[in-house]
Amino acid sequence: MSRLDALRRCEADRDLTELSEEAMRRAKLILARTQKLGLQGELAHHLVRELTGPMTGVVGLAQFLSHQSNVSYQEEVEELASESLRCRRILEQFAAASLADVGQQGREVVDVALVLRELIETTRGRFKSAGIKQRLSLPDQGVLLQTTPTTLSRLFSDVILAGLAHCTAEGASQSGETAVRLVEEDEALRFDFLAVRGGSVPIDTPPWREVDEQMDLWNDLDTINLAVLQSMTRCLGGVLQADVKGARLHVRVQLPVGKAAIPLHAGVLSPYGPFEEGDSAASPLPSTAEDLEGVPSRSVAEEASKQT
Repeated sequence: MSRLDALRRCEADRDLTELSEEAMRRAKLILARTQKLGLQGELAHHLVRELTGPMTGVVGLAQFLSHQSNVSYQEEVEELASESLRCRRILEQFAAASLADVGQQGREVVDVALVLRELIETTRGRFKSAGIKQRLSLPDQGVLLQTTPTTLSRLFSDVILAGLAHCTAEGASQSGETAVRLVEEDEALRFDFLAVRGGSVPIDTPPWREVDEQMDLWNDLDTINLAVLQSMTRCLGGVLQADVKGARLHVRVQLPVGKAAIPLHAGVLSPYGPFEEGDSAASPLPSTAEDLEGVPSRSVAEEASKQT
């Protein structure tokens, strides 16, 4: 190799090194910006969760009063309910959007069945001390889903704790039962949670209605914050339905899997609503001893306990 060729090769290597260093600097800059946006998104999401709590109560009370025929200020109450509901929806969309970019970066393959087992084990002591029985029905094999682990765990945890609050509401007897079922379908993963205050889980289930139509059940809204659950479900690209009737609380979360899985941002913008009549996802929740297995003992992750 001539001296000229050697010089040219050295210059080429130096250029490649400079390009590599420049690419590394850009990558570090992008990473730093992403982390900053992630922290901002998490902060915004937690802030919105705190705001939607009291907002839900305001909307529920306003809608309850608007349905009373003997109220002299009917028009004002209806306007208050409408504006409060509009404000709450804006907060929900903001909460979902604040986690969109963060969640897209943090998506990974998660064993949903394992997450549920650990959450049930985490809350076992609290349920037992309250006299509430727990049932769990999971597929024989693991259920894998590409999702955001922290949001998924937080959603399931909030639903389970809402069931505990429902069963131990003021004036309730020290008894009750909750059931969790996970069903894997072709294009959806369905999570069902049923809680019965002062009794056992019945075989039949209450009819489903869209979440926004639950506001007339304002007396029960102190035990389950539907706005927060709905926001987290949208972040996961799924659909949430809930029904509270007297002593029964039923929550269903349906998450897309496989080819039906959609980008996280689509879950924020796409419409949602009740299952169509005849949809297999709207089938009753079995609650016999054969269908609902006992909760096995497993080690509990620290992160799962923190979410509760």
